[in-house]
Amino acid sequence: MIEIPGVPGGSFYESTNLSPSGNYVVGRYTRPGGGGTLSYIWSESAGTVPLGDLSGGAEYTLVSAVSDAGVAVGSSTIGVTSTGARLNRAAMWTMSGGIEALPLPHPNDENSQSTALDILADGRIFGQSASGSWLYSVDDGFEYLPVGSYLQNINSDASFMLGAKSVPGELFPLRATYWTPDTGEVELAPYSPDQNYGAGFMSDDGSIIIGSQQDVGLLVWIDQGSPVLFEDYVRSVGVDLDGWTITSVADISADGTTIVGTAYHEDWFSGGGPPVRLEAFVMTIPAPSTFLAFAAIGGLLSRRHRSIETTYPSSPNPRGRDDTLCHS
Repeated sequence: MIEIPGVPGGSFYESTNLSPSGNYVVGRYTRPGGGGTLSYIWSESAGTVPLGDLSGGAEYTLVSAVSDAGVAVGSSTIGVTSTGARLNRAAMWTMSGGIEALPLPHPNDENSQSTALDILADGRIFGQSASGSWLYSVDDGFEYLPVGSYLQNINSDASFMLGAKSVPGELFPLRATYWTPDTGEVELAPYSPDQNYGAGFMSDDGSIIIGSQQDVGLLVWIDQGSPVLFEDYVRSVGVDLDGWTITSVADISADGTTIVGTAYHEDWFSGGGPPVRLEAFVMTIPAPSTFLAFAAIGGLLSRRHRSIETTYPSSPNPRGRDDTLCHS
């Protein structure tokens, strides 16, 4: 069990993403003194490093992804919109250069929200702004993608994308959807036909997809087939939960063998109410005949985490991008 050290004075820590190989963990915390949400990056070699924020903002930085090289991308506040809302700008962080705003693909994006959502294997950054979804690199600039903004998850070479689209006129409009250049957009099968459902995380080849459905909970799709309950899946591959209940999933590694999220133990109840605490977990699903592990990370997650619940109250984007799928 590894407890990630906090930033001095910070509180309410939460892990949100892993690098593809799992050598970096990023998350968020409440800034010292309260009043703002900032992010951190952790590795065994460097420890916990706060990422800071862009100037002119409201002390808010949210990391969406981190590469194996320790480059983090996300968004940070730079000011307010004409209506007084927080104005977020796509941003990148490196150990040597700190945090900096990314350029925008179109002049009309200047006064609109933008965010960087992921980093491809070749270093290109996947992001979205008012003008569309795009890939960006310093050498090649911007390339627009032929997909809707609801597809917010991308694999390492942009050949598989995932999200949840809203179907107009339907009583339960949200549908977990994936895209490849060959298939175009395809809806994943629901666990139950009469509830909203979305998908938020995937292995790099798309063979393991994790999502959730309203009134059902966390789900897993294997090879884009029919979904199964998440806890049934992990038990089927040999993980002994041993009194643990999974409440949320925050990420899955590229090879599908490492999953992080939040859980509680059956011993953590007092007076018949909800569990007295939640903890972050790292679940390892190695190759057959090797060690299977479920490890809680003490003190890493708070009960105040913001998440996409299985009731899907407002957003068709299950990685919205607060990056957590919850079992309600």
